[in-house]
Parts: sequence; C-alpha cells; structure tokens
Amino acid sequence: MTTRSTPSDPPEIRRKLESLQHQHEIIGNLRSRIKAAQLECARLETEIFEYRASVAPIQKCPQELIIMFFEYYTCENPRLIRHLLPVCKTWYELAISSPRLWNRIPIKFDSDWGIESTCDSIKKRLDKCLELSGTVPLELNLEFGELIPPQARILSQIREDLLSYTHSDGHEILDQWMGDLNSDFFIDPEVMVPHQPYHHFDLLGTLIGSYGDGMLYWASLRLDLPEDSELAIDILELFSHPTPNLTRLHVTCNGDMHEIFNSLIGTVFPDCQRSSTSRCQVRRTWSFSSSTPL
Repeated sequence: MTTRSTPSDPPEIRRKLESLQHQHEIIGNLRSRIKAAQLECARLETEIFEYRASVAPIQKCPQELIIMFFEYYTCENPRLIRHLLPVCKTWYELAISSPRLWNRIPIKFDSDWGIESTCDSIKKRLDKCLELSGTVPLELNLEFGELIPPQARILSQIREDLLSYTHSDGHEILDQWMGDLNSDFFIDPEVMVPHQPYHHFDLLGTLIGSYGDGMLYWASLRLDLPEDSELAIDILELFSHPTPNLTRLHVTCNGDMHEIFNSLIGTVFPDCQRSSTSRCQVRRTWSFSSSTPL
C-alpha cells in the first residue's frame, strides 16, 4: 500500500498517510535495533559458551585419556570421528593430531547408479585419512561384495525403472522378459564404458599408491570380493605389490574362487607365499595371519 498522498486526497487522508509513513519509519528503526540486538546476543552467547567450555571439568582431563575415549568411541565405526570434530576447538585439534584415529579405513564399494559422485565423496575422506594417519600402519576394510558387472548393473536399472510402470500382477511377466533379454546388446562400448568400475579402481589406486608404495604401510586388510569371478580377479590383480608390514589378511569370496585364488597367491600379496607362518583356512573365507609381518 502506498503511503504517498495524491492531489485528489482530502486533507484528512493526507494526514493519515503522513502518520502511516511515520509508523513505517518507526518499524524500520525497530527492525534495525532488533537486528543489532540479535547480533549482540549471539556474540555474548558465544563468549559465555567459550568461557564455560574453557572451565569445564573435562578440560582438566589429561589429553591421553581423551584420546583413549576417542579411540573407544570410534572403535566399531571409525567414521564416527566426524561427530567429535565440531564439539570444540580443543577436541578438533586433538583429533586431527592423533594419527591412530585415522589409520582405520573402511570403504564399501557398490554399484549405485550415481557411483561417480559417491566415489568423489569417498575419495575426499580417504585423502584426509591418509594425510592425518601419517606413518601409522593402515588397517583397511574393503567391501566389494555388492559390486556387480556392468551388464548386470544396467539390467538391474532397467528392471527398477520398468517396475514403477508395472502393476504388481505383471511383475512375474516382467521378470520373465528380463530373463530373456539379450545382454549382448550391452557389450557396445558406448553403453558399457560409462558403467565400468573405473571409479572404484581409482580409489584403490589411491590406497595402493604409485608402484605399490602405499601397500608398504598396510598392517591389516579385510577384503570382501564380489561374487562375479572376473570382477574379483580384476580387483585381486591390483594387489601385486609387496606388503612387508601386513600382519593380518582376511579375504572373503565366492566358493568358486577357491582354485583361482590359490593360483594367484604369489602374484597377488607376494609376501604371503614366502611366509612359513601364514595359515590359510579354505572355505568361503581365506584367512592369513602371522605373529610377524607376512
């Protein structure tokens, strides 16, 4: 609503418009004062919080004990460290200066359609862990169990898209049609290339390092391989560099991989073959352990 008078307005309306304009000016001034007061409140609250934090009983706790608490809190899930970082400046600085809070690295690789952005996020976390862990040996947990070949990934996405347009009574027919679908069509490079697991291998390359120098710092590895044998072999062949500090190796894979896995030992994880104290438990899971580095 306009607060300016027009020549046709009678004197009474002009006076009311002037009064209305004055009230708007008062409101504007009050808003400015409220904003300034809010900023001052925020400043005072921050200072009070920082003071109380500085005299809190936990400040008297030895840093070694706080680090022990951090390690206990993140024992089951190392990623919980992200909950500790924003608590206060002291905890943040203590956490990022404690390499043993960053040397345990779990990564789950799957076949999500938006895997590129997912891998970018994992890469940032991985780089931070490698930076802050320093020279402390790494404890890795790499889960490839849900990774599927590109053809299967494309077929799965087609089925998922069609299900949204299919009545529940037609699911069986859809599954039958999907079963008869010729997946050779997807061998076309233009279709296959965008869905190859290159991003996963790039992440592994970050851990393995140039010429395998990253594997020199591996202390333990839990490796869950995909059911597809070709994918599993592609992954295993990346681990062809020495691991002199590796004391624990636990590999889980499809039972059909038994012979293939045994034939690769010496080529992958070459230190395993040279160890006279290593033990191999052959079922669906292979476990190598040693009291000394493999």
